[in-house]
Amino acid sequence: MSEPPPSAPSDPPADTLVIKRHPSFYWEDGSLTLRTQCGTLYNVYRTPLAMKSGFFSGLFGLPYAFNEGQERPPVGADFKTLKEYAKKKNLDGHSDAKALVLPSLVDSDDLDHLFNFIFNYKWSKDTPSLLNLVGILKLSHFMEVDTGTDYAVHHLSSHPHLTAPLRLHLAISYDISDNDEQLIGRWTYKLLVRTHTKIDDHRHALAFVPPTTLHAPYCIDTASCTKAFEDAWFGRAGGSGMVSALLDAKVPGEALHSVMMQFQVYGMLEDCRVRTLSSIQDTPERKSGFKKEGVFVADALKELKVHFSLR
Repeated sequence: MSEPPPSAPSDPPADTLVIKRHPSFYWEDGSLTLRTQCGTLYNVYRTPLAMKSGFFSGLFGLPYAFNEGQERPPVGADFKTLKEYAKKKNLDGHSDAKALVLPSLVDSDDLDHLFNFIFNYKWSKDTPSLLNLVGILKLSHFMEVDTGTDYAVHHLSSHPHLTAPLRLHLAISYDISDNDEQLIGRWTYKLLVRTHTKIDDHRHALAFVPPTTLHAPYCIDTASCTKAFEDAWFGRAGGSGMVSALLDAKVPGEALHSVMMQFQVYGMLEDCRVRTLSSIQDTPERKSGFKKEGVFVADALKELKVHFSLR
């Protein structure tokens, strides 16, 4: 049985990172400089990205952040003026040194496939490679490129090398919708719905029952410490909180688990914060509940394998 494509390798340490310009997608007249976690620089066109991608459209709509006393652009300045200002002030996204750094899940190979679709797409009778289509689907889902998702699903639905387990993996990972049932088949689609329901129920349970607050021996105000943690968890202290992150289907539980210790809690004793968050990490006896959705997916793949082996 073929397995889903392996995940991207872990990022190299900062002191060994080699910064290099992409051979095909670094254009001298580009208006947006991006960098992957692995150090590859892209200089592409801002406007097509904003038109194609909800992720980039939202990003470009954010106001510039200014330091105290920093010169600001004229009030009501047009796009051209803002662009020249950004270059002059060396703001993020306008030079190699100030490239916008993309999240770690954006792999350079996948980004190549997506940018090739966005900037160089030409109709062809040839079926794209499986890796090409999976890369486009993965990043189109994350970056909200609807045309990329439609393109990938259209070609994947009849791709000769798309195995049943990989169909299920893609459907679960990238929220294949009801209209895309042809990609995975009716029986598999029902299995997908059941698996999604288990994951959603589990996420709701994790979200609305925060972990027990564990206090350091020298914590003299445990009530305030507990309240600070619960306020941060539910988003009552500003920001979205962990509840919103858990209920956002685009953020896998495995990813949340990997950054859990970075969850900041203002007004809580640091040792209490570390003790509390450490309680929901992996232990020799059990895996974290944040990884349980991976068990649901593995169980579904086993059921899928048995189903197709008996046909």
